[in-house]
Amino acid sequence: MLTVLLVVFGTLLYGTLVGHLTHWTIHQEWSGNFHRAHMNHHIQQYPPKDLLSNSYLSAGRDDGLWVFIPAVSLTMGIWALVLWFLGVPSWVFLMVGLEGVAIGWLHNYIHEGTHLRYFWLEKSPWFQKLRTLHWVHHWNMRRNFGICWFGWDHVFGTYKAPK
Repeated sequence: MLTVLLVVFGTLLYGTLVGHLTHWTIHQEWSGNFHRAHMNHHIQQYPPKDLLSNSYLSAGRDDGLWVFIPAVSLTMGIWALVLWFLGVPSWVFLMVGLEGVAIGWLHNYIHEGTHLRYFWLEKSPWFQKLRTLHWVHHWNMRRNFGICWFGWDHVFGTYKAPK
């Protein structure tokens, strides 16, 4: 049972780290087309003065999801290899995979919700804080790369509290 709890917690930390680093990477000009595609989200779809819409404005083939899926899949595979080398039972890999999918889906769902008017969670203080922290990211693209959790922003010095 302790192994399961450690793997779940480790996968959560690892998955959010990969999401944070991937998001940071696509904000760097050297990431090329990934950067260009992500700037579409920041500049055209949801510029700093217009962060809400009635339905989510997807960038189609330029949607950041197409960057996150391969990055997270590759790195979750690396995480699975680390666990395998550590002797973690093979059935745990299915759990790691399912948790990775859940983390990715949750981040995407919450991210879309931060830009939607009338999102069902908008009255929740927890969600209001996440939304505001994400909007800080749109106002200053060098801050707050987290979506559901901003712990890595604290670690890397990119956290900025709303005013």
